[in-house]
Amino acid sequence: MSSSSFKSPSLWPSNDPAHPAARAEGVALALREGFDEPSFVEHHVTWGEQDRFGHVNNTHYLRYFEMGRMHFIETLDRDMPRELAQDMHKGRNVGIIVASLSIQFKRPVNHPDTLLIAVRPTNLLPDRSRFTLEHLVYSYDERAVVARGESLHVLFDYRINKRAPMGPEVQKALEKRVEEGRVQGKERAKL
Repeated sequence: MSSSSFKSPSLWPSNDPAHPAARAEGVALALREGFDEPSFVEHHVTWGEQDRFGHVNNTHYLRYFEMGRMHFIETLDRDMPRELAQDMHKGRNVGIIVASLSIQFKRPVNHPDTLLIAVRPTNLLPDRSRFTLEHLVYSYDERAVVARGESLHVLFDYRINKRAPMGPEVQKALEKRVEEGRVQGKERAKL
C-alpha cells in the first residue's frame, strides 16, 4: 500500500524515525485481518483528547470510529453511482445511521500519537436494511491495536423518517466490499 492511498492529515508530520515502520506494521496487520484498505484514515491525537488520568478519554473512540465510518461511506462511490454515494454521505434521501456500537479497549493512548483507523463491512443482514462494520484502532507509538469495535448500521430514509430497504446498488457495493475483505484476509494469511 502506498502512503498516499489512504487519508493522512498533513498536520504534524512525524519526526519520529519509527513512524514509517509503525505505519507499515499497522497497515499490514489491518490488511491481514481483511480491513477495507480504501477506508484507512490516520488521526493525530491532540493533547485535548486526554482526560485527567493522562490518557485519551474513552469518548473519543466514538469519534475515531465515526472518522473511519464516514471515510468508508465516502469511498463507496467507487462501487456505486457517485451521486448516490454522496447523498448517503450527506444524509440526503437515504443515508446510513448507527443503530448500536460496542468498543473493546485494549491499551491506553497518550498524546502525542498517531492512530490508524480501519473499518470493514462484515455482515449484511437478511432484512436488507442493516449491516455491520468492524472497527480497528492501531497506535503507532504502542505499535499495537488499542481498540476494536463493532457497529450496526441502518439505512434510513430521511424523507419519511423511517428505516429503508437497501437498494440494489448499495447492496452490491457492500457485498463487494465484504467479499474483498474476506479474500484479502485469506490471501494475506497465506503470506
